[in-house]
Amino acid sequence: MRKLLLCGVLLACADPILLYVLYRFCGLLTLLALLLVPPIVGGALVSVVVSRLKQKIEAGTEAAVGFGELVMLTVARLLFWYPGPLTTLLGLLLLIRGVRRGLHSWFFMKLVKAATGGAVSVAANNGGVVFRSGPGAAQDAGSTGPIGPLKRAEGRVLETTDE
Repeated sequence: MRKLLLCGVLLACADPILLYVLYRFCGLLTLLALLLVPPIVGGALVSVVVSRLKQKIEAGTEAAVGFGELVMLTVARLLFWYPGPLTTLLGLLLLIRGVRRGLHSWFFMKLVKAATGGAVSVAANNGGVVFRSGPGAAQDAGSTGPIGPLKRAEGRVLETTDE
């Protein structure tokens, strides 16, 4: 997560510098094109991809990964709004279905690894839900529920009734 945050900060710093360099070497018209065209065209492209994906989700063919892809398409739209050639390129990459699927599976595997490795803990606390993350999060015994302390549920299976 820290690496991703660092990459975002570097990208936010690099794009304005690149815009200035392009302005110095290519002129004002190139700069205006790089500032005005990507939000308009990129936003329209994202809208088309989102509408097609929503149709597939409603049809039931893309239900499993549809929400993750919608989140990534929202990120792509935000990348198009931020001025600069690097963010425009990343936004275009997120429009490619294979790139979105690869990122979705990578994020999902990291989430599963964190949840099964004890790096993420979810507990009830005074009538609410508390999310903890980091080393030793699952070993926290101080969590309390609405009616008292929570007990570990290792090896227990909850049964549900279908009504």
